[in-house]
Amino acid sequence: MLGCGGIANVHAEVLSKNKEMELVAFCDIIEEKAKSYNIRYAKGSANIYAKYPKMFEKEKLDIVYICLPPFAHTNEVEIAAENNVNIFIEKPIALNLDIARKMVSVTERHSVKTQVGFMSRFGTAIEYFKDLLGAGESGQPVLMTGRYFCNSLHSWWWRDKSKSGGQIVEQIIHLYDLSRYLVGELKSIYCKMDNLLHKDVENYTSEDISASVIKFSNGSLATLAATNCAIPNKWIYDFHLVS
Repeated sequence: MLGCGGIANVHAEVLSKNKEMELVAFCDIIEEKAKSYNIRYAKGSANIYAKYPKMFEKEKLDIVYICLPPFAHTNEVEIAAENNVNIFIEKPIALNLDIARKMVSVTERHSVKTQVGFMSRFGTAIEYFKDLLGAGESGQPVLMTGRYFCNSLHSWWWRDKSKSGGQIVEQIIHLYDLSRYLVGELKSIYCKMDNLLHKDVENYTSEDISASVIKFSNGSLATLAATNCAIPNKWIYDFHLVS
């Protein structure tokens, strides 16, 4: 486990209960966090690291779970691939295309298996529809609408667009991924966004409203809307698909 913060808890909890998996190393720049994870999820049997190059050097790993915040992504994917370690990485994989494309290139060059944390793809309804789509029973998807409504200040880094990428890149990306997964590749996209209700919140530079219109290569359309100005501490995340 590389990065022992919030989302890593979800993965470590699941992995610790999987009898086919063994958690052998935890790495975090705050060593106490890694030690806490070790006790909680590996009964103290794993090794602790504060620097991931040393972890890859010392450990014989099958897979690494990279659970770093977006701004902290540098060369960890490259080092993992060079050590033939398969990779799970939380989204977004990078905040600029140069780093993202380098990640893709190095993992392809070393033929390691990769997975980005787009968990929405594995929902029961999604898998059911994909089966219908694959069998030719649903017909072509022609229209998708989706919304992501919340109202939370989230983490300090999330509020800073330079560190998170903003609400679309760090959060609504799940809906964009679902649209590609269910409908197809994009031909064009038009988006408007703004920060309307958090201007007075210190260090809040992320957008808090956005609306997108997507045109797909097959002619289908999608509209995706998001806000961080909805019902406090309630998450509304849904979509409709016409085919």
